[in-house]
Amino acid sequence: MLRERDHVLLLHADSADGTKGFEQLADTARGLAHDQLTCYCVLPVGVDAGPLPLPVLRDGRGEFRERYGAGGSGAFLVRPDGYLGARVSPADPGSLSAALTRVFA
Repeated sequence: MLRERDHVLLLHADSADGTKGFEQLADTARGLAHDQLTCYCVLPVGVDAGPLPLPVLRDGRGEFRERYGAGGSGAFLVRPDGYLGARVSPADPGSLSAALTRVFA
């Protein structure tokens, strides 16, 4: 999923409430990155994504949460070389915009 791509934005939430605003965050991120990033939503098994128009990845064994130190809601920008370029927690539009502007300016 992270290989041979541009930047990847992983939006993580522990609950369905945590996904509120993810569509807006993804749209904002794509615009700031000049459409040079792919967005995914990462959710634990059992958390309903509802009508979220993003591909949903399931963190079935909690590996994402453990390795990325994810809790609550957060946004993780993975660079094309596989390194973490930015982490925003909680995931809010202002903080994410500031982080993406630094990367894609």
